[in-house]
Amino acid sequence: MSAWPSTRARRVLAALMRIGWVVKRQSGSHRTLSRPESADFVFAFHDNEEIGPRMLARIAKRTGLRPEDLCPRRDQITSRLSGRALRAAHRNVRRTSRWPLTAG
Repeated sequence: MSAWPSTRARRVLAALMRIGWVVKRQSGSHRTLSRPESADFVFAFHDNEEIGPRMLARIAKRTGLRPEDLCPRRDQITSRLSGRALRAAHRNVRRTSRWPLTAG
């Protein structure tokens, strides 16, 4: 069994940005990501596109992504939030079962 779950491209891109990749440029759905110590990586997926385990493993090989980067722990997310934002985040998690990625 693979360590990689199938997941949406939006979530993979968010995980890559959390580990230090930044969008250098974009043309349509092709985003060129860069990180100082690595070669540029072209992320060519639409946000709602499902990415399977084999493709995730290939992306990980070039970017350093790990399976645990895709699903951040709740305390990592909520430690950045406080007060009203924290309560709103918990409401959103219960309502949509999706983790908020930023304190907004």
